Amino acid sequence: MNEGGTAMNKQECQICDGNFYLQDELGGKWIIENNVLIIKQRFQGYAGGMWEEETRSRKINYCPMCGRRLIER
Repeated sequence: MNEGGTAMNKQECQICDGNFYLQDELGGKWIIENNVLIIKQRFQGYAGGMWEEETRSRKINYCPMCGRRLIER
């Protein structure tokens, strides 16, 4: 959903093509590669601590941003 609360036009969605990533308000990067949603987040366990990176992935069939069915590549 965009800021207006309406679904994004499927032709405008750039994350589906796999050449673009989205960044959420917490600094996490979202990308789709081979029908797998990958989310990378960086965080500090405590103030002044070392930065850590965590990666999570999940197989998906539809784009979480526009709802387009993803094609196997």
